[in-house]
Amino acid sequence: MPTGGVLLVPNHVSWIDGFLLYTHLPRHVRYVAFADNVARGIGKYLADAFGTIRIDPALGPKGLIQSLQTSKRALLDGDM
Repeated sequence: MPTGGVLLVPNHVSWIDGFLLYTHLPRHVRYVAFADNVARGIGKYLADAFGTIRIDPALGPKGLIQSLQTSKRALLDGDM
C-alpha cells in the first residue's frame, strides 16, 4: 500500500462526500472543518470519532496556525 500524506480537496455538494471518502479509501482519513460546523449533535460525535481537525475563527490567528500545524503533522504521519 502506498504511504505518505495525501491532501484531498472535495467540492462539497453535500455531507455525503465525507462519508463516501471515509468508507471507500483504504487509509486513515482526517478531516479539516470549521469548528462551528461540528460543534454539536451528530456532527460533533463524528468529528470526535474521526479525529477531525477543527478551525476555530474565534481563536484568532494563533488558532488558525495551530490548526494548520496539526494538519501538517497529520500529512507527515501519512494520513489522508
